[in-house]
Amino acid sequence: MSAPGMRTVRIGLRRGWTEHVQFLRSRRELASALIGTVGVYVLLVRWQGDTVVEGTGESQAVLMTAGFIAFSVFSAALLNLPMGIAADREEGTLLRLRTVPGGPSAYLVGRAVSVLLQIAGYVLLMLVAGAAVAGLRLPAAPADWLTLAWVLALGTLSVVPLGAAAGALLPGPRNAASILSLPVMALMLVSGV
Repeated sequence: MSAPGMRTVRIGLRRGWTEHVQFLRSRRELASALIGTVGVYVLLVRWQGDTVVEGTGESQAVLMTAGFIAFSVFSAALLNLPMGIAADREEGTLLRLRTVPGGPSAYLVGRAVSVLLQIAGYVLLMLVAGAAVAGLRLPAAPADWLTLAWVLALGTLSVVPLGAAAGALLPGPRNAASILSLPVMALMLVSGV
């Protein structure tokens, strides 16, 4: 990779980390996100997590964990990301970034890093809560944790461009949720998330 390309990636990584720290400091955003993912997960796992699914030999908690991890990737990359991009566009952030060399590219790298960190936090909290509340067996070998990490990163980074494209097409942040809800629900029905 060329020197300007590496510089863009470094700036994007710093921007993503900064956005993630801002997300963690925003109590309202953090509480809303945690209640919507981890909170609902804990309630459902507590309620039905010990039920064994017929024919699988696995508890309902295992299936719920996989489903909620997929939902976390889905909602962060295909709902939160497009709405954030639409808000930044309306505020003029994207226009100002065009005046900086590598600005739009660093912005997209930063957004991808921020989404990835957000999802990693959700997943870790869900795994810890699942182990504490429902007796979920966590991966024992380091190779299993590594597999979880690369699959999660690859899955997230594969839908971030779709979320970024959706955010670029949205007319504004006020009606973004209503515009995104129908295609997102259709994707959720088809994918089983």
